[in-house]
Amino acid sequence: MKTILYLHAGAEMYGADKILLELVSGLDKTKFRPIVILPTDGVLRKKLEEENIFVHVISYPILRRKYFNPKGIADYISNYKSKSDDIIKFLDKNDIKIDLIHVNTLAVLEGIRLKNKLDVPLYWHIHEIITHPKIINKFLCWCVNHYADRAIVVSGPVKQHLINSGVNANKIKVIHNGIDSDIFSPKVKSNYLYKEWNIPQNTIKVGMIGRVNNWKGQEDFLDSLAPLLNEFDNLYLFIVGSAFKGQEWRIDDLK
Repeated sequence: MKTILYLHAGAEMYGADKILLELVSGLDKTKFRPIVILPTDGVLRKKLEEENIFVHVISYPILRRKYFNPKGIADYISNYKSKSDDIIKFLDKNDIKIDLIHVNTLAVLEGIRLKNKLDVPLYWHIHEIITHPKIINKFLCWCVNHYADRAIVVSGPVKQHLINSGVNANKIKVIHNGIDSDIFSPKVKSNYLYKEWNIPQNTIKVGMIGRVNNWKGQEDFLDSLAPLLNEFDNLYLFIVGSAFKGQEWRIDDLK
C-alpha cells in the first residue's frame, strides 16, 4: 500500500478544497493511504474526517500577498523551515512512512523541503494561473520546473501558461476536474433561492462564484455588467464568495 501525503492551502470549501476532498475520498483504500495535513482548521477537516480520512493541522505558512515585503519574506522563510520540520517530526512520531507527496495549489511550497528531506516524489496539483506579480509567477514556475516530478494541471490553458513560463512540457499532465452530476444537475431544486434572495423568478440572473480576490475578476465582472442595471429592470447580478481573513475590505469595495 502506498501512503500519500497531501498538503493544501486552507480548510474551507472552495474549488481546490472540494477537488482535494473528492480526490482523497475517491482513492482505492486497498492501494492508497491518504494522509492530509492542513495549515488551518475548518470545514474541510470535518468533511475529510467524515470520509474517514486521516487529517492533522500544522500551521505551515501559505504564500500570500501579505508576505510580499521585506518583513513578510523574513517571517515566511522562518516559518517555512520550522513548520516543514514540524511536519516531518509529526510523521516520525506517528511512524508514518511517505511514498509520495501531493501538493494542492501553487501557494503551498512546503512540499519542496519535504521532498528533499523524505526523498520521495513530488506531484504538484496546479489549479491557478498566476500572472502578477510577474516575479512571483517566475519564481513559482521555476520551483515547479526544478522540484516537481509531475505537474498535474486542471486545464489546457494552465498547461500552456506553465510552458510559456519555462516549465518542461514533459512534466505536465492535464487532468480535468470531475463534475458530480447528482449535484450539478438541472434537476436539483433551487427555487428556494428566489425567496431567500428576495427576487422574482422571471428575471435575468448573472452570477460569479468564487473567492473574492484581486485576481479572480470580481471588479471586472461589476465594471462590465453593472452599467446594464440601468437599462434592464429585470437584471440581477450576484457575487457569491468570501475574502481571505484580513482582506474583508475587498468585499466592502465591491458594494
